[in-house]
Amino acid sequence: MATTVPRNKLKAILKNKTKTQVKTKPAADALLELAVQLFLRSVAVEARINAFEDRSATTRACHVKAAAKNVLKKSRG
Repeated sequence: MATTVPRNKLKAILKNKTKTQVKTKPAADALLELAVQLFLRSVAVEARINAFEDRSATTRACHVKAAAKNVLKKSRG
């Protein structure tokens, strides 16, 4: 399993999500990848906490969905 996202895929996502032409430097790609990795890690930690609160031995999809909502609320500011 790959632990990083390919740079071409990140560039394609940026190109599709923005309305204007965006040029990125390699440092920007690295920062974007770091932000994605940190977000995924915080969702995983939050999902583990939700599973523990429900006294579940495994993390289920409902725990991940609730954790993603919670982390997105926190990240919006």
